[in-house]
Formats: sequence, C-alpha cells, structure tokens
Amino acid sequence: MRAGRAASQWRLLAGLALLLAACGTGTGTVDGDFVRVAVHLGALGQPTARGRILAVLFPFEGRLYAGYGDIDANTGPIAVAAYDPARGALVRDWTSDTEAVYTYRVVDGRLIAPAIDPRVEADFASGPPWRDQRPVRADHVYDAATLSGRDLWLAGSQGLDAVLWRIDETGRPSEVLRVPPEDRSGDDFGRFYFAFAHQGRLYVHARDFYRGPHPASLVWDGRSWSDGPSLLPLPDAQGWHPQAFAGRIVYTSRQTVASADGSRLLVFDGASVSQPLPDPVRDVAVGGGRVAALLADGRILVTANLADWTEAARAPAGARSVGWLGRDLYVGTDASEILRARDRP
Repeated sequence: MRAGRAASQWRLLAGLALLLAACGTGTGTVDGDFVRVAVHLGALGQPTARGRILAVLFPFEGRLYAGYGDIDANTGPIAVAAYDPARGALVRDWTSDTEAVYTYRVVDGRLIAPAIDPRVEADFASGPPWRDQRPVRADHVYDAATLSGRDLWLAGSQGLDAVLWRIDETGRPSEVLRVPPEDRSGDDFGRFYFAFAHQGRLYVHARDFYRGPHPASLVWDGRSWSDGPSLLPLPDAQGWHPQAFAGRIVYTSRQTVASADGSRLLVFDGASVSQPLPDPVRDVAVGGGRVAALLADGRILVTANLADWTEAARAPAGARSVGWLGRDLYVGTDASEILRARDRP
C-alpha cells in the first residue's frame, strides 16, 4: 500500500474510532485500574485477531510507540504510530512496508522498527525523519541492537538459516553470522529472534522451529565468535525483547503475541539465566529504574531489584503488552487499545 492509500485508510479508521467513542467504547473509558487513552487505528483495521494485538509499547521522545501485525496472515503494511500525551491522541509517523512491527530499538538517536516480515521495501524503518531501508534483503528481521552506539546489528533469517547482519557507522551492510538448522534435510529452519549487547559483547542464540533452541548462544567480543551460555533454557523458548536493567538483561521466553497464556521472565547476569517469577508473563518493560511485568492473569508487578515485587495494578483480561512513559504505566490490549494506569489516591 502506498502512502496515499495508507493515509486514506487511516482517515477511514479515524472515523471508526470516533464512532466507537460516541458509542462509549472510545477514549476515556475506565476499566478497573486503567483508563483508555487511545485506540490504535492501524491495528484496529487488521482483519485478524492476532493482527489487532498491540504487541509492544515503547517510549521515545515523550511519546509511546505501539506495534502490531500478523506475519502469518500477511496483513501489512504497518502504521508506525505513537500515543502523544501532550495531544491526548495517537499520532501516525510513517507506514512501513512490513507485515508486522513487534519491537522498537533506539540506535544513535533514531528509533528503529525492525520489519519482522518484510514485504518489498523494508528491512527496518527508522526515524525521525522516517523512511524504510532495505540494505540486507532479509526474509525476517526480528530484532536490532548496537554494540558501538552507532553501528546497527539486525537479527533474523534468510532462507532456512538464522542470520545476523551488521551495518557499520558508514552505512555499509555485511552479513556477519549465518547458522543453519541442526537438521540439514530441509525440513526445519532457524531464526535469531533477538540480539543484545552486554558488557561490551554482542549475544545471539539460534532457535530451530521444530528442534528448538541450539545448545549454546554465540558471543561476539569485537574480534571473534565463541560459544556462550544458554540464553534459552526452556524447550519452547525463542527469547524476546531483551532490555538492560541494573547490570543485567531481562527478557521473555516468547513473543508477546505468541500466546495469551504467557511465557516466562528470564534474567541474564552475564554468566547464567534465572527465572525470578514463578508465574507466566505476557510482557515486561524497563523504565525509570524499575521493571514492570504483565502477568498472564492481569496482575502487573513492579520491582527495583528483580527480587522484591509489588503489585502495582490489575490490567483487564485483554492486556498483552506493558510500557512506561515517564512514571506512568500503560498497557496495550488485544482490541488495539492503549490504557493508562489510573492515579491512586
């Protein structure tokens, strides 16, 4: 869909959002501990239930960016849009040529939206100013990371192989790592679902669709690759949205959209992985020196040390993602809504 058609669709959905508001299901509606502040028009227009899930809420320059889409149903392109509390509205910045955006990263002052299922023109979108870029011709880009602060590493796949690319500080792309599935018969395929930098090293861990995680992670120390500790200790783990917190890396075992039953919270301390919560989680977010975990039962637990957890709020049943914007706590729902936690007396 080109820019003109995308803008027309956005206007039609804006009218639908106004109709929903008039019917009492728009912004301002209170649901327990939360109040609805926006409906994501791009997600609302998706034809599948999975496509309407807000899979990520990510703060950048005072706004909260949301991601959505359905890589199985191929329902792109995807609107890159953010809730702006100063305007009290969702603002669309761009329409990216991908079937889904499930995560965002900040690299060298730019917001990066990996194209999880590229169509024609995007390995990722970046901004501001916003544009799609297609330097590596990936089949999938699940995550992005930086090691120097200015380079860009893209984790994903091409063909049957898990592949990692690097775009250096001059903008030159290169393939730096390719890991085939352990079953070489052609009946399985591998992916890198995440990449992160920790203590001057870059980490990835390949996972095959049928056989599950490879035995060890792979670690780049700036000179060479070596085997690292297992970052995927569960047989169904993919590894999703790693975030730095207090000298450690927190992440979930599976994508936010993978299952309403949730996954597991994982913490990597540079040597091994632990599971600090016994309950399944749907999403985790780092902000303001705290970690918020959205549990599958709707409880949101907050911690400043990954040991002592306090229940901060209870989200409605449809909540699938959690995010911080300043000191405010938000959730994204499977009905394309963005909700903000109510102030407590």
